[in-house]
Amino acid sequence: MKSKEIGFMEFIIIVALLMALVSITINMLLPAFHSIHSDFQLQNKNRIQLSVSLLYLGLGISQLFYGPLSDSIGRKNTVLLGLAVFILGCIISYLSTNLNALLVGQITQGLGLGAPRVMSIAIIRDKFKGIHMARAMSFVMVIYSLSPTLSPIIGKYILLISNWRTLFISYIIFGILLFLLFKNRMP
Repeated sequence: MKSKEIGFMEFIIIVALLMALVSITINMLLPAFHSIHSDFQLQNKNRIQLSVSLLYLGLGISQLFYGPLSDSIGRKNTVLLGLAVFILGCIISYLSTNLNALLVGQITQGLGLGAPRVMSIAIIRDKFKGIHMARAMSFVMVIYSLSPTLSPIIGKYILLISNWRTLFISYIIFGILLFLLFKNRMP
């Protein structure tokens, strides 16, 4: 049974969520730095900041490979692979018992995030041309621009009702939902 064709706004929302995943992942974690520092009993408060640096390192490195990979296995499979790697990184981070394990999880998350970041723009360019591409990109950027503002607030509220590990559970749930949405709805 074939699902009905994806509409313009549904397409825009899915692509915007792909782009926003990087921002959401980083900004929701920022309010948890103190809790993570305390939980791991770190001597140096600044060591926890490595988590963001290594996530960005993984993101930067992976973007070099996902473009060529998508030429051989396709855009959709590349995004799905990236989301699976991201989810794996979230699981590693959730299960971490020390800072080093958390950092492995963070770099793995970054390696996964490169695919949705690079492919979201490529997918727009594949589907639209000229003024239609500019219109689609404008809508995506409007939705995307909300993520750096709202995600630290959401992260803080999660921390008020639970601990920092719950952030990674929320990333896993969001990653799985995005994986399924992209797999089942994106042509």
